[in-house]
Amino acid sequence: MNRFKAYLQLVRLPAVFSAWADIALGMLLAHDTLYYDDCLLPFALLLLTSTCLYWAGMTFNDVFDVEIDAKERPQRPIPSSRISKRAAIRLGCGLMLAGSVSALFAGRFSFLVAIILSLSILAYDGWLKKTHFGPLAMGSCRFLNVMLGASLQPEWSSLWVPLHWQVAACLGIYIVGVTWFAREESGQSHRSGLFIGMMIANLGLVLLAVCLFQLQVFTQDTQNSMRALFVILMVGLIVNRRAVTAFLNPSPSLVQVTVKVMLLSLIFLDAAMIYARTDSLYFAFGAVALVIPALLLSRWVYLT
Repeated sequence: MNRFKAYLQLVRLPAVFSAWADIALGMLLAHDTLYYDDCLLPFALLLLTSTCLYWAGMTFNDVFDVEIDAKERPQRPIPSSRISKRAAIRLGCGLMLAGSVSALFAGRFSFLVAIILSLSILAYDGWLKKTHFGPLAMGSCRFLNVMLGASLQPEWSSLWVPLHWQVAACLGIYIVGVTWFAREESGQSHRSGLFIGMMIANLGLVLLAVCLFQLQVFTQDTQNSMRALFVILMVGLIVNRRAVTAFLNPSPSLVQVTVKVMLLSLIFLDAAMIYARTDSLYFAFGAVALVIPALLLSRWVYLT
C-alpha cells in the first residue's frame, strides 16, 4: 500500500482532473456537444492521452529534480527510496508511449498535438524549468492540452481557429502566472516572484473575460456570457485573496495552499467557458464535478 501511494504521489494524482477539464473544454469549443458521430470513444481516448502525458510530466519532473528533492523534499517518492529512479524513468517513458498511441487511435491531428505536447513536457522538465522560460513552457503545455481536446478535426487548419487557440492561450497565460507564483514554493518565496505570478495570472483571467465578448460564438447569448463572466470574477477574487495573503506572509505552507487553489480554480474557468459555449448546465456542472475527486484525493496525496 505504501508503494502504491508512492506512485500516486509521483504522478500527483489529484491534479490530473484539471487536465480532464481542459480536454472537455477543448472538445466542446470545437463541437458544441459530446454526442455526435460516435464522439464519446475519441473523447475517452483524448482523456486517456492527457492523463498519460500529465502523469509522465509529473514523473519526469521528479526524475530530473532528484538531487534538489533530496535536499529540499526528501519525503518525495524517489529521494525517499520508495521508488527507484530507474523505475520512475521506465514509468515516464511508458506513459508517454501510451499517451501517444492513444492519441493516434483518436485521430491523426490528435497524434500530432500529443507529440508536440510530449516534447514540450520534456523540454520543461529537463531544461527550461530552472530558467525564466520555465513558466512560459508550462503555460504552453496547458495551452496544448486544451488544443488536444479540440484536435478532432478534418483539417489541420480547422484546429487553429480563433475560438480554439485564443481561449487556450488565455488559460495558458493563467498557468504561466501560477507557475511563476509556485517557483519557490518549497522554501521562502521572494515577494517579487509572487507579485509577478499574481499579475500574469490576473492577465490571463482578464483576457479570458475579454474572449467572452470578442469571440462571436460567445455573444450569441449575452446572459450566458455574463454568467460565465461572474464565475471568472469569483475565481479572480478567491485566487487574489489567497495570493495576497501569501504575498504578505510568503511561507511555504501559505504559498503551497495558494498554488493548490489556483490549480483547482482552473476547473471552474474551464466550466465557465464550457457553459458560455454550449448553454448546457449539464456539461458545465460535469466539469465542475471534477473538483470533488481532486479535493478528496488531495487530502491523501499532495497536489503540487
